[in-house]
Amino acid sequence: MYDRDYRVICFCRPPGFDNDSYAYLCESVKCLQGLCSTDRLVVIMGDFNLPCADWSNYHCPNDSVYQVFLNFVNCYGFHQHVTQPTRGDNILDLILSMSSTFVSELTTSCPLSTANHNAILFRVNAPGNEPIPEQEFYYDFAHADYSKLNAYFLDIDWNYIFQFCSNVEQCWGACTNVVNTAVEIFVPSKQVIPRYTKTKATCYPQYIKNDEEKGCFMETVEDFQSCRAQNSI
Repeated sequence: MYDRDYRVICFCRPPGFDNDSYAYLCESVKCLQGLCSTDRLVVIMGDFNLPCADWSNYHCPNDSVYQVFLNFVNCYGFHQHVTQPTRGDNILDLILSMSSTFVSELTTSCPLSTANHNAILFRVNAPGNEPIPEQEFYYDFAHADYSKLNAYFLDIDWNYIFQFCSNVEQCWGACTNVVNTAVEIFVPSKQVIPRYTKTKATCYPQYIKNDEEKGCFMETVEDFQSCRAQNSI
């Protein structure tokens, strides 16, 4: 996937909501925060075992395990792409990315082999899925062999070439044909190296985008920026 760097993180949280589960998730979130400190587009996927999370509104029950993870998701502006149950009626397996358009054509399928969770199939909307553009070249006249160019033109019998031309246009065509042939032989060509400029933008979580439609966007953004600045659990 050229033109963009990605960081893909796989994660699995064992089931449970006791103190040990809370401590485990707190340490996991600290690790994820470190991995998210990058200019790359971050994607986190795996089995999170959070069946009661409301991913339509990015809300959760009043439980410390849920809250520590939803706080991380909202503060870093992740979008959760899975909308179909992956085990029973619950969405346990998630795909989180900092781009709401990163995934398309997402569906669930029968579990693989002896797995008890549905498989998730999706398409990645990344530049790497687009046709690779043709290579472009330019003539490097700074390193042309001008001595051989001069010798080449001196050996051309211009009278012989122009005797077959009956007007100015034909003379011009014959002349440019000779010049282009000489350039092909004595002027080296180099490949154009594309230059990409990375732009850094703030990724707002889905619940803020929902508030934008309700007319309270700026107040919610201020809360989000305050949360992001604290960068803590």
